[in-house]
Order: sequence, then C-alpha cells, then structure tokens
Amino acid sequence: MKRILLLILAVFVVTLPLSAANPKSDFTQGKSSKGGRVGTEWGLTGAVYLNTTTIDPAVSGIKLTPKLGYGAGLHMGLKIGNFFAIQPEVNYQRANLYVKLEDKKLLPTKVTTNTVDIPVLLSLRLANVVRINAGPVFTVKNDCFYDLKNKDTKEYERFMFGQIRPTFGYSAGVALVLLRKYMVDVRYIGYFKTQKQESGKFNALNNFNEVEFGTQTNSLAIKIGYIF
Repeated sequence: MKRILLLILAVFVVTLPLSAANPKSDFTQGKSSKGGRVGTEWGLTGAVYLNTTTIDPAVSGIKLTPKLGYGAGLHMGLKIGNFFAIQPEVNYQRANLYVKLEDKKLLPTKVTTNTVDIPVLLSLRLANVVRINAGPVFTVKNDCFYDLKNKDTKEYERFMFGQIRPTFGYSAGVALVLLRKYMVDVRYIGYFKTQKQESGKFNALNNFNEVEFGTQTNSLAIKIGYIF
C-alpha cells in the first residue's frame, strides 16, 4: 500500500511542471500533433453514495440498514494522446449503517463509517464530453464504530464494528463534462469476496453484540465536480 501511495505521489510531482509549462493542454480533443501530447487536469468533487450491505444469510437475528453516504474528493488526470488518460483520485466518504437486533425491543444502533479510497482509473474520453472510467480501488482507511451506553456508569463506550470494505476493489462508470469545467460522474464500486464463511464468501467480517458475521458491501456513487 505504501508503494501505491508513493507511485501516485510521484505522478503528481512529475506532472505539475508539465501543467505549468503548458496550461492550455487541458484535454482538448483536437487533431493529433506529431509526437503526441501529454496534459494534466485537476478536479474537486462532492458525492452522494447509495450503499448496499448484505449480511450472511446464515446469521439470524441481526438486520442491517445502510443509509446514504456523502463525501468529497480530489482527482488528477494525466492524459496520454488525445483520448486516453490515467486518473488517480482520493475520495473520502462518511456514512451511517443501522444495526437492529430483531429479538430485542431496542432501537437500532448507529454504526458510523469513515472511508478513504484511492481509485486508479483508466479513462477513455470521447468528444471532450463523455468519459468512460474503470480501474482498481484501494481502500486505505475504513474506520467503523458504534457507541453503547453502559448500564452501570451511564456513559457511552465505543466499540469497533470491523471494516465493511476490504483493501482492494474495483470501479466502473461514465462521466459527462459540460463546458469543459462541470462534471457529472456516475459509477459503481464493488469489492471482491475474500472472507470465507460457512455459507459462502463475503468481502468483510464484522462484529456486533459479540456475534461475528460476513457482509458484502457495494456502492453507487453520483459525483458532481469542477475541473480546473
């Protein structure tokens, strides 16, 4: 993971002088010049995430209800030629997940999740408007916790829920860029099944009320961005 972060940082450092020296080479889809062109762009995004979390069907008595997440991100595009680009991003997401014990008359418990993902996308760019993006996603931070009140002290205690996303996943989607500045991006984010349970494989292992169970989480993200 450290090597991946260092590689992305190296790309940023190398492409900054190119961007400063040639500020007009911001992914215009003109005719190819001899020898090809290399350009850069930067963008800021805000996003809404529709998360779905499926629990191991072999575990009974627990119900999970994910809520909409929200976040912000930074992306950089390194274009090679007229129609292709490598697009690394850093995206932060905060979301809530409610856990309900079905055999107890208790209110659902809120699980707070904080996630930092680094997608490294290959981008096909058509007519300077449409972008088709796909590539791996590396989750470098995934803190999930919930607070419960102690019956004796009446104070809240924090418990770890376990990560709801594995380290490695994938993403694919389509973006539209209007006036070369305003971007609308819709993408799917999935994760491979790695945790082996009796009833099958899941991409995460979680713990609540001393019960361990596997979960499978996927997301649909709608991003609004400004490119400069």
